[in-house]
Amino acid sequence: MPLSMPPESKHARKIAKYIQLLKHEREDKRKKAIQVLQKYGAESVPHLIHALFNSQNSTDEDIIINALGQMGAVAVEPLLELLTLNDESVGAAAIQALVMIGKDGVEPLIRSLRHNHPAIRAWAITNLSRMQDPRAVGPLISVAYRDPEEALRQAALKGLTKMDEAAIDPLIQVIRTSSHTQEWEGAATLLAKFGIVLIEPFLQTFAKEKDEEILERLSSALAKVGPAAIEPLIPALKHKTETVRMASAFTLTVIGSEAIEPLIEVLKDDSAKARFCAVVALEEIGDKQAVEPLREALEREKDKRIQKLIRDALNTLEGKPKEEPKEAAEPVSEDDDFMYKRRPGESWEDFAKRQEEQHRKSLKRD
Repeated sequence: MPLSMPPESKHARKIAKYIQLLKHEREDKRKKAIQVLQKYGAESVPHLIHALFNSQNSTDEDIIINALGQMGAVAVEPLLELLTLNDESVGAAAIQALVMIGKDGVEPLIRSLRHNHPAIRAWAITNLSRMQDPRAVGPLISVAYRDPEEALRQAALKGLTKMDEAAIDPLIQVIRTSSHTQEWEGAATLLAKFGIVLIEPFLQTFAKEKDEEILERLSSALAKVGPAAIEPLIPALKHKTETVRMASAFTLTVIGSEAIEPLIEVLKDDSAKARFCAVVALEEIGDKQAVEPLREALEREKDKRIQKLIRDALNTLEGKPKEEPKEAAEPVSEDDDFMYKRRPGESWEDFAKRQEEQHRKSLKRD
């Protein structure tokens, strides 16, 4: 598609001369031409674009695209304008130059994911995947689950699987913020491909997160790693932060029966917090192979509240009703019943504060 000559500018003749030099057989002449064109900056870009789209030679086109790619940020907006022309070949060349520009071309490429021409969206998907910039993760997820073209949805998913570990945090943010179930679950599936390297970013996110629903989302996502996640999650059961301990326990619960043997070992841990988490997880998993280890743990356990928790877990696993609180000389605070159980609607943060307060009270009573 031929483009009209750009308006006459102060250095138009010199620029035209150096555009011709881009095709010189000698490499030093070509490099010199690019240096001069970069010196003229934004003024030379329209002339390069004109030369590109009026060229009849694919080799010349590649040379000019390379020059535009080396122009840097000044070429971004003019190239982006070309994407509005609804011409497939024009859009493809513009995107190729934007990719060469590098990080300054990422945002325009992301915007082109919303272009009304499927071929231009396809080029943007392909090149953003190659660039592996974390800024593209969220937009590519959106394409993967919302683009009207099935082929482009699949291309976006394939591109996302090629992203390196820099994509972990953006994918976690998709899980935290997306209002579309398909999107955050898709992000969770993609994250699982990174394996245990994503455990630490998840634990850091757990420590900061207050929303219970999002914590459950994150835990479910982490559980998709499967049995490989068990070993690094076990130490997290005695993390100093309550939300990390509980979210890790929930993740092990979702992983299921394969986490039982490591959790049974935690019943012998010196940390009361870790033992508590292990009992909760074993009760939630609901596998009867935990019954005998829990009975043995009950005989060893010195903490009265964990003793009660173990008895409740055993009753659950054996299909018996949980024991009623014994009558006490003094009225029993409702906190006693909820010492290791969150109340309906209670945040992890409030639960942690109340647990610590009750622990201090128990030390005074003892």
